[in-house]
Formats: sequence, structure tokens, C-alpha cells
Amino acid sequence: MPEGFRKNERTDPTGTASCFEPLEPAVRFFIRTIVVYKRLRLNFIILILLISLTPFLLLGGIFSYEFSSMSRSNLEEQIKYRARLQANAVDLYLRGRTAILSGVADLHTIDELVDGKALARLLEIINMRAGGFVDLGVIDDKGQHLAYVGPYNLKGLNYNQQRWFAEVMSKGLYISDVYMGYRQIPHYIIAVRRQENQQAWVLRATIDSDAFNTFVRETKVGKTGDAYIINREGVFQTKPRFEGEILGESGLDPSLFGEGAVVERQTNEGRRILIASSWLKNKDWLLVITQDAAEGMGAFFKTRNAQRIYMAIGCLAIFLITAFTTHLSVRRIEKTYQRKDEFNAQMIQDRTPLRAGDRIYIENYVLIFQPDETPPESLEEERTTLHGEKPAGPKPSPP
Repeated sequence: MPEGFRKNERTDPTGTASCFEPLEPAVRFFIRTIVVYKRLRLNFIILILLISLTPFLLLGGIFSYEFSSMSRSNLEEQIKYRARLQANAVDLYLRGRTAILSGVADLHTIDELVDGKALARLLEIINMRAGGFVDLGVIDDKGQHLAYVGPYNLKGLNYNQQRWFAEVMSKGLYISDVYMGYRQIPHYIIAVRRQENQQAWVLRATIDSDAFNTFVRETKVGKTGDAYIINREGVFQTKPRFEGEILGESGLDPSLFGEGAVVERQTNEGRRILIASSWLKNKDWLLVITQDAAEGMGAFFKTRNAQRIYMAIGCLAIFLITAFTTHLSVRRIEKTYQRKDEFNAQMIQDRTPLRAGDRIYIENYVLIFQPDETPPESLEEERTTLHGEKPAGPKPSPP
């Protein structure tokens, strides 16, 4: 190959000119298109996508994590607040019933209350104004039931051996846990002791369990929320909505709970629930609030799904724009080298030796050649333009 047509490394960044030089321009263009430019296009797309998508996806992941943490924290704060609020409400409910019962005992003597009609009238008035009582009973200091108004036949029974009777006689006030008692159904009582003429007596009332359960459960939220009370042994004092019965084991350890504590637990159905609690009744009862984590974070999941859709659309848009612009850029490079191949082929066909200045010009011309420009028709025409020379004619034949 003539010296003037050696490859200039600067004009061929793909490094393929030397191996393709003996080939025809069409064949060389085809090989570049299939092998080199396809790989170049793929490398460009991968590089641009890495630069574009890495920060985009990183920011999206950070946003999703932070928003998830904030939503979880807000949900925990909500159920802790509801637990404290409802515990205060239950305490107020019990104190109100205790105050009513104490007022009745303070305003009436034992002789007045032993009269069944007077006791019945008091029960009627109390339930009319406040509600929440099932029955009333008067008991002397020996545990004998002197008078009773209510749905059960308890008059004449003796409570001297009952735990609640010993408690009220020693403390003056007693609010029981749920127990069965003589009636053999779960119930709670409030009992107050009064002293009259050197004789102690007790006024006792049974709390309406259904009304109390309804009141406790008012704080539940959504389809999966629940509220109930357990005692220090973890025994249900009110009936939960989903699992368990009154006086059944809750499976919760009250020592793990307290003000400000939120515990996550998995149910038998596989649901993950958040549990918050608050103590009441002088820390004898623990009010428990439960909330399904999936339902409580429903708003977050909707926002997260919308974010994923928007990010997917953004990634698709970045990919399409990258592929389109890369295709245009690589196609422009293809056209540039196609023109260069055609130009080199034409010079080879002319077989005209080049001077040093011509070779430098051609190398620089190819380096800056634009695909939209028209190359010279022949080397001789370009030489004429460059040096102002006329094309050399054929040498005369020797005589």
C-alpha cells in the first residue's frame, strides 16, 4: 500500500481502519454497522442510563424509606394516644359509678336501704340518670346479704369467705376483676363500706358487662382495630372482637407493656398487628389497643404504589430518550466513517502519488470531515484547488 495511505490513528477512534482497509466500502460499512456501532450504541446506552438512573433510583429509595418510617411512627403515636385517652375515659367511667354508689350510701341508712322498694327505686333512678348498673345489694359486716334488687336470687347468701368482701371491709372501696361468683357468669362489682352506729355495712353494685365492653371498645379504629382490658395476669377482663373470651388467657405479658410502649405481634391468621396499652385502676388493669399494621398504613401503601408507578414511567422515559439520542449520535458517526471510506476508496482508484503537503491535508480533512458536506470528486480536483495547479495530462508516448 502506498505510504500516503497509511492509517492515521487519530482519525479512527474505533481502531478498525487497518483491518477493514483492504475491503470494499460497502462491506466495510456493513461490518462496522453490525459489530462496532452496535457495541458502541450499547455502551453509550448503558453508560448514560447508569449516570441518569442511579441518582434517580437512589433518591426514590431514600424517599420511600423515610416516608415509610414517618408513617409507621405516626401510626404508633396515634394508637398510643388512643390507648392513653381511652384508659383515662375508662378510669373516669369507673370513678363516676363509684361516686354514685358512695353518694347513695352516704345519703341513706342501712335501715332505709334494707327496704326492698326503696332499693329498687334507687336502682331505677341511677340507671335513668347514669346507667351501667345491673343490681344493688346491702350486706352486713358478717357477709350476710340483707337486701337485693336485680335479676338474680342472691338475697340471703353469705359472702364472708369471698375475697372481694375481705378487700372492701379492709379498704373501704373495692372494684373487682371479672369473676364468676354465685351467679356463675362473668361480672364485676363495685362495693363501698359505710360505718353506722358502730356497725359496718356494704353497698354493692354489679357493673353492666355489655355496656362496659361497648364503652371500652369505642376507641377501636377501622375494620381490624380492637380495644380490650386485661389484668396483671394477662386474663381478659372484657371480650375482644376477634380472638379470646372473658376470663380467657390473652397470651400477652403485661410486663412488656406500659406508657409509650408499642409491640408488634403476628396473629394466628398471619396478620401483623401493633399493640399499645395504658394502665388504669391503680395499675390493676391494662387497656390494650390493637391495630392491623397493613390497614393503619393504607395511606402510605397507596402513596408508595403511586410513587413506584411514577418512577417506572420516569425510568421508561429516560430509557427511550437515551436510546433515541444515542441512535442519532451513533448514526451520525456511521455516516461520517461511511463518507471517509468512500473518499479513501476514490483516492486508491486514482493511484496518484501524493506529496507530503497533500497527505497532511487529506488526513486533516478526514479528521474534520462532516457527513453533510460533499467530498471532492477526485484527488486531482482537490490538488488543483489546493495548489492552483492544472491536472497533469497523460505523459506523451516515446517516439
